[in-house]
Amino acid sequence: MKYNVEELSKYAEEHTTNECAQHFGITYQAMAQLLYRYKLRHKVEQVNNYQRNTRLHWVWRAIKQRCENPRNKRYLSYGGRGITMCDDWKGVYGFLNFCKWSQENGYNEGLSLDRIDNDREYSPENCRWVKTETQANNKRTNVLVTYKGVTLTLKQWSDKLEIPYTTLQSRHYKGYSDIEIIEGKTTLSGRRNI
Repeated sequence: MKYNVEELSKYAEEHTTNECAQHFGITYQAMAQLLYRYKLRHKVEQVNNYQRNTRLHWVWRAIKQRCENPRNKRYLSYGGRGITMCDDWKGVYGFLNFCKWSQENGYNEGLSLDRIDNDREYSPENCRWVKTETQANNKRTNVLVTYKGVTLTLKQWSDKLEIPYTTLQSRHYKGYSDIEIIEGKTTLSGRRNI
């Protein structure tokens, strides 16, 4: 397909480099060179990179990398096990949508993005901005202990009962039951082994 710079510029305003290449029937590399040579930017670059050096942009890009890039070192724990980013947070206006949602849902520099259900996607319905401690207690690798009908992580029990975390962790790795993790294990002589 033949084109002129004005036509290419207009099309690129609403489409990615890959979409431009397909539309005009040339390779991705050739299209990228044309866009660079004529200093044309496609819409995704203009919108999603306008706050490139902000913390919110870094968080958004990190989510995309973990979910979509098989070469990312954390991909197996995210994209590799089916965790995705919702369509609203991808595409041409993805970053703007993510920014708007973040601002409306309590974002500030001291908070961390947390998925409520660790087996579901990154989306407005499944994400929240929380303190680091809250996020740490919502990791799928946490050890949960139920004692007297209450289920908490080892760290939460440690804080609540003022028992050193390493003590509770050691009991867990020794195979103690939930009650024994909290109360200590009773030896054959009836004395507590703490």
